[in-house]
Amino acid sequence: MFLFVGAIAAAAWFGVGVIAQKRGAWIPALFCLAFLGGMIRFAASDARQFDAAPLYGKSLAIQGVIDEEPERMPPHQRIAVAIASINGRDVQKSFRVLATLRQFPAYALGDEIKMQGALEAPRPSSTFDEASYLKRRGITATLFYPQVESIAQEKGNWLVFRLVKIKHAFENNIDAILPEPHAAFLKGLLIGERSSLPPDLVADFQTTGTSHMIALSGYNITIIGSAIQRAFLLLTLPFALSFWLASGVIILFIIATGASASVVRAGIMGILLLIAQKEGRMYRMAPALAFAAAVMVVQNPYVLRFDAGFQLSFGATLGLVYISPYVERWLDEAWRWIRRDQTARAVRAPDAYEAPMAKRILIETFAAQIAVLPLLIFLFGRVSLISPLVNVLVLLVTPYAMGVGFVAAMFAFVSQALGRLTGGAAWIILEYQLAVITFFAKIPFAGVALGNVALGCILVLYAFIILKIWRKSKNTRHHFS
Repeated sequence: MFLFVGAIAAAAWFGVGVIAQKRGAWIPALFCLAFLGGMIRFAASDARQFDAAPLYGKSLAIQGVIDEEPERMPPHQRIAVAIASINGRDVQKSFRVLATLRQFPAYALGDEIKMQGALEAPRPSSTFDEASYLKRRGITATLFYPQVESIAQEKGNWLVFRLVKIKHAFENNIDAILPEPHAAFLKGLLIGERSSLPPDLVADFQTTGTSHMIALSGYNITIIGSAIQRAFLLLTLPFALSFWLASGVIILFIIATGASASVVRAGIMGILLLIAQKEGRMYRMAPALAFAAAVMVVQNPYVLRFDAGFQLSFGATLGLVYISPYVERWLDEAWRWIRRDQTARAVRAPDAYEAPMAKRILIETFAAQIAVLPLLIFLFGRVSLISPLVNVLVLLVTPYAMGVGFVAAMFAFVSQALGRLTGGAAWIILEYQLAVITFFAKIPFAGVALGNVALGCILVLYAFIILKIWRKSKNTRHHFS
């Protein structure tokens, strides 16, 4: 009741501020209204969830449909099942279970199964809050090695099944034309598939701060969306039609890859970028980011609190929007100082820094790292010290790796020999990227562990930086007003 009363009061406050045309009144009211609305949405979503606690520890016969692609982690697999009935009685609320099974027989999205076993609460861990992670996915119970009986296949949306089959065929083509770990790396770049990557390589990605490469992000989606639109334009299709086709492909791509938080955010922003190009308007990342966040939080309020991917993805993008200009200014000032010093010694400065692409990658990497640093320390307890350098070296060729790899996988639908021939060029680029990552991961202190004391100091520093930026922007507004 308090939340509803507060929301009504905030709405009235907002209305009065708008009518009176007082910016200092309606903007705080809007923030309060959004905050209270979010709390109401979260509480309503929480109330709708099925309370599985009374069922913990009981052996039950449950029947349902696998509604996510299974996670293959030899020697077992994990499946998320939307439960339709318990002991033959239909459930009244949405109820999902995460079941851990043996590796074989392998189950697939859309399989209807019956399981017999004892439900358990998500197991707590000192390093991972599994209950919160599963709650974001609507899962409130787990099941370990139950007896399983398959009933039917392909229960659900036929479009999703077709898209997933196309994705699997695409993955099989990559496996056929490239060796490991290059095939797994390319699948990570193109479709965010990371399950087949060897653990030691995953650790190298984490040490060098390049894990974002194998998780679909705005960078990957932008490359894919722009390439698709250019391809349609090369086929002499009208610009408006190319826009709609490219947007449709992005939406289908999001569905086929599982619609994770980072992919949905990147997809929404990618489509907004295409809309801006279509309408001939300037694309502004901040409003696009706010819109994407609002859509996702309204659809699933748990992502804001329990989804680390959502938090890191949006934090990094905020860094690109608000911190990149300051990083660029600092780098330019440092470069001017270096050039003055080099001129005094009559030594020519290297040209590598002046390369626009390398400079942009360096700026964006620094800005993203600064923005997510406290979150990285809080979630993982360690940070990468060589991330900016490694990102510059590998991201420069990432568009070429994605482009050549995609073409090779598509050629493999026609002929595996043609796919392997084109895949050779992709292998060279991927081999270079993997060699750089593994080399720098072996450097001592490439990644360092930081404790809670460091986190506190960094948060104080951030508060100081935010205050300074806010005061500077306020003085700028006064200057031009």
